[in-house]
Amino acid sequence: MSRIRIHFEGEIASNHSISMRTLGKSLFHLQSAIDRAHLDVKYGNVWKYAKTSALDREEALFLTRVPEEGGYILDFLGETPTGKFIANRISAALRPAIEKAMQGGERHIVNFADQIETRKRQLASSVCNLSTYQEIIDNPPEQVSREYGDRSIAKEFDQIASIIRSSNTSDDSVIELQITGDNTNNFIFNKSISKNFHSVVAEKLIGEPVIYLAKITSLDYKNMKGKIYNIISKKEANIHFVKAEDFFKVKPHLGDENPAKIIACPLIEYGAFDPRAGDIYFVDLMQEDG
Repeated sequence: MSRIRIHFEGEIASNHSISMRTLGKSLFHLQSAIDRAHLDVKYGNVWKYAKTSALDREEALFLTRVPEEGGYILDFLGETPTGKFIANRISAALRPAIEKAMQGGERHIVNFADQIETRKRQLASSVCNLSTYQEIIDNPPEQVSREYGDRSIAKEFDQIASIIRSSNTSDDSVIELQITGDNTNNFIFNKSISKNFHSVVAEKLIGEPVIYLAKITSLDYKNMKGKIYNIISKKEANIHFVKAEDFFKVKPHLGDENPAKIIACPLIEYGAFDPRAGDIYFVDLMQEDG
């Protein structure tokens, strides 16, 4: 039988109890990670904003046992045959991020505006390649080193780890996760590892420019972003702008039933991206011939 155990130790679990806020946040994101893992296992991938059906929720059912002392311990037992595969998928997503966090994490500072301006200059001088959307589906960018499911699962545990790395949480507080599928894996989040874990899974890069065929469905000047409907993937995605003139270049296409050819760079997070619904950064509009 599969099992997920979450163990709170230190001041966070004084007198063998924890706050409702801590418990609520932990369980919300733990369930979300289970759902992400289940969708990834069942369908072969998971995408941004993917929803679980009633059947998915039945198949990803873990039941809570009575809390134990020793800090504060909760066990969740997988009640379906898919539970073992969910546990295995979660462990596979967490293991490399935790290992890197234990080694010190990442410290990359990315200036997206500078990167987009560099992409514009490269395109103008034909230094970088311009890929079609289908090409990045068939051959993901070289910066992509892992599946999007890894990022989707790991970010839920990053939210749990945020409880530990908070300045309001004592240094001796620890959350330990024990995940049992085919094997049992232990993952410990103390303050240092929690901070490093965040730097690992929050790492962001800009990919090479891609041609997207899309409709502009909304624009938000205050936050310099909007939404597009990707004609090929049939999914909605966020589009970001790094300067006002780029925003106003797109504005005339807002609500247009005819899709525009948009040159944009996919956002790569934790070495992964979602080509169907992942965020993109605007570079330019494709000029029509003639």
